[in-house]
Amino acid sequence: MENQLPQSKDHESTNYSFENFVQGDCNIEARRIGLHITTQLWRDVNPLIVQSDVGLGKTHLVHAIYNQLRHQWFGDNHLFIGAENFHIQISDALRKNKMTNIVDHFLKFKAIIIDDLHFLEKKYSTQNVLLEIHNNIAFRRMRMIYASRYLPEELSDFDPDLITRLMQGVTVSLLKPNFETRLEILKKMVCDGHFKIPENVLAEIAQYELHNVRDLGWVLLLIWKETHASNKDVDIAGARSVISSYLKGKK
Repeated sequence: MENQLPQSKDHESTNYSFENFVQGDCNIEARRIGLHITTQLWRDVNPLIVQSDVGLGKTHLVHAIYNQLRHQWFGDNHLFIGAENFHIQISDALRKNKMTNIVDHFLKFKAIIIDDLHFLEKKYSTQNVLLEIHNNIAFRRMRMIYASRYLPEELSDFDPDLITRLMQGVTVSLLKPNFETRLEILKKMVCDGHFKIPENVLAEIAQYELHNVRDLGWVLLLIWKETHASNKDVDIAGARSVISSYLKGKK
């Protein structure tokens, strides 16, 4: 129908959960708070901002929150949406002169999770809608959750009033994983991918400060492909060669 607004499934995935989120010193507090707000009537944490550099697990964590909310409070209406898609919907409503409709659309959700909040830099019309939503969250008993590359006070070209609303909530940061956490991430990747890679080789990979989970995944895949193609067992020397080439390619 012409007046029906979209139900976004933006980047929605049921694969992310608290159970498969690898916990370490770098993220234990963020995971604890994320789980807390899904199991309580959590009016003490609003909004929640999950902040980290690229590839440290913020999208996984907010997705896990979303999936747990749907499981725990299945009678409620929750939304997971990327900031880019959120902006597209606002811009479309503005173009069609349906701003009231779009605001009402978002206010019907009990929880809204927005990924990549930093994408809304300089997008002031969209920020105004977000501010209006924030002005209603107490009355509507809504929950706002964000994943962002930057802390609220570091966001540039954002409405100062919106920044104030964001800073009134709780921000948790995911830090770079240490050796032990990198090793656990690699073990999980091997298990999930059904790779046959000895633990001493995994420990060698974890020695390198590849903090980005995507880098760890690529290196693991390249090592497996290299040894699989040559029909050789995976060893530390081969792993070192692959990692060295990979790091040179990133420079």
